[in-house]
Amino acid sequence: MSDQQSWVKIKREFDAPIEDVWAMWTDPELFKKWYGPMGMSVPTAEMDVVVGGTRKVCMKMTSPERTMSMWFTGVYKEVRRPSRLVYTESMCTESPTRNSC
Repeated sequence: MSDQQSWVKIKREFDAPIEDVWAMWTDPELFKKWYGPMGMSVPTAEMDVVVGGTRKVCMKMTSPERTMSMWFTGVYKEVRRPSRLVYTESMCTESPTRNSC
């Protein structure tokens, strides 16, 4: 493993108005409706969509055996409505601190 940072760039085209796609990524209530893999819900989506603002997302899956939650946090690096949204993302605990993410 090296100290060099790795980056992921995701580029997609959608047959929808750009403002609708922007809203789906930046409006917490819309985001909760579609984000995550099949079988998981998004009970928490907190988004301060400004440069330097933070985001916190929880994905939850309930099975007969147990309930599993996965928490993610990040910081918005670029916000250019409606065409560019750049943010960091890392796993964390429900109450992120410097040492948990």
